[in-house]
Amino acid sequence: MLQQRIIEAGLISHWVDDVVKSRAKRVRMERKLAGKGTGDQADKLLEEGVADTQRDRNVVLGLQHLQGGFLLMFLGYAAALLCLFLEVVTHFLSRLGFMKRAAKLKDHGSKSY
Repeated sequence: MLQQRIIEAGLISHWVDDVVKSRAKRVRMERKLAGKGTGDQADKLLEEGVADTQRDRNVVLGLQHLQGGFLLMFLGYAAALLCLFLEVVTHFLSRLGFMKRAAKLKDHGSKSY
């Protein structure tokens, strides 16, 4: 059951492709280094090439990678702050209107006919 799900998800083909690509890169590096220097130097260069491959896979996320997410977050904060401000202003305006109406009713009630 689990094996079928792994196959259907494409994990096996992904893993095989990854192994084939890394092996092909290693073979190309070995062939390239075969004509250069002693065995120790070639081994050192080969290890550096493998380390470069590892470094290429592990990307350190910086601000430029996360810029869109932060922009969206700050736009949301700005929209929320604007809504809060409008809510407070409308609340005070409605209370002010209520006070004016109450004052009119009070003035209207104190007049005698």
